[in-house]
Amino acid sequence: MAKLVFRRAEQKDLARIIEIYNQAVRHKIATDDDHPLTVADKQDWFDSFNDHFPIWVIEDGGKIVGWVALEEFFHHPNYAHDAQIAIYFDYHHHQQSLGTRTLAFIDDQVEHHLPLTTIVSYIFEENIASQKLFTKCGYQFVGDLPTIAHINGQYRTIKTYLKHFDVPIIKK
Repeated sequence: MAKLVFRRAEQKDLARIIEIYNQAVRHKIATDDDHPLTVADKQDWFDSFNDHFPIWVIEDGGKIVGWVALEEFFHHPNYAHDAQIAIYFDYHHHQQSLGTRTLAFIDDQVEHHLPLTTIVSYIFEENIASQKLFTKCGYQFVGDLPTIAHINGQYRTIKTYLKHFDVPIIKK
């Protein structure tokens, strides 16, 4: 595996981002969508990213093999320092430590470049690999949202993980 390159996603990357996401949709354990999406379906979502809540593509050898996004956690000013993470990899690149390397990149971004203090991850209970990844990378399991999502005719439980970073002193 070549050196991973993380770069801010651009409009030209959206089709590949959706292609990778749709792999997870078909696998049925990592998303809350029950059918593949199109670029048009996700354009507003993509446009919502900015310098405070960014999205990156992950390149290996010049090819996009995954993406990671820090999305607004809750649309209220009191949660401006909190983000929800989304992380997806092309299935041909699973089991190659991309998750660990990506979460280390996110740690660095939050610690040195972004005005965030907490990252939240929602993981379906069936997605054991993601639960292990986030635990290994220092995220704390904080509870279940039992039978909250109705997907493909079944109610599913979401496990909630979070990681706190140093809280900055905010002067009033």
